[in-house]
Amino acid sequence: NKRLRTVLDRAGHVIAPTEFVRQTYARAGLSSARTVTIRHGIEMPQRELAAARERLSTRTRDGRLHIGYIGSIGWQKGIHILIEAVNTLPAESVQLTLYGNLTSFPDYVTALQGMIQHPGIDLAGPVSRENLWMALAEFDVVVMPTLWFEVSPLTIDETFAVGVPIVASRIGAMSEKIEDGVNGRLFPAGNAGALERILTDIVADPRLLGDWRAGIPPVQSIGQHVQEIEALYQSTLDTV
Repeated sequence: NKRLRTVLDRAGHVIAPTEFVRQTYARAGLSSARTVTIRHGIEMPQRELAAARERLSTRTRDGRLHIGYIGSIGWQKGIHILIEAVNTLPAESVQLTLYGNLTSFPDYVTALQGMIQHPGIDLAGPVSRENLWMALAEFDVVVMPTLWFEVSPLTIDETFAVGVPIVASRIGAMSEKIEDGVNGRLFPAGNAGALERILTDIVADPRLLGDWRAGIPPVQSIGQHVQEIEALYQSTLDTV
């Protein structure tokens, strides 16, 4: 900590990807005047994204709400909370597909497999980078039930880039990137009952999804991110 503090104290600026992180830095004693928030950008392959958006808008739905999760399969991500919530929903109303590496935390995966009761839940393993966009397009909504602080999940940006709304834990940077009732919903971290109620509301009124899709904000590209970084470097040099 002493060595890191020395490095940070000598920096012209310290970059945070979200206000949550910037405020965390401030609580740790870093100068707010030197801390700048610059959002992450993502690579957005136009052809793949266009195909995914077309798939999302035209695919045939079977009447079930298709819920998705893409990310690490570990306790801190709260996947057991999501499974607990979906277990309580009618078999004919929802489908849940969970993408992620099943070998990193094998004991946790075994526990998840043991708690699955709903026939529509599928631990599908990892999805390749080239198939990510089309995989997202198969979902009506993505759920991120994380239990620990998130800095600035790129999964949110990737999901929004396709046009899929998100239901997520109200923790860390999640409530900064997801606006409750505008482009998705937020629920108290670890509260499976609150998550179940949100999913039940969506099943009862699928028009909510269209409203949230319309509220998805523009996603920052990696090129825009680089431009902001370069501008900050230049402004720092200009004051030296």
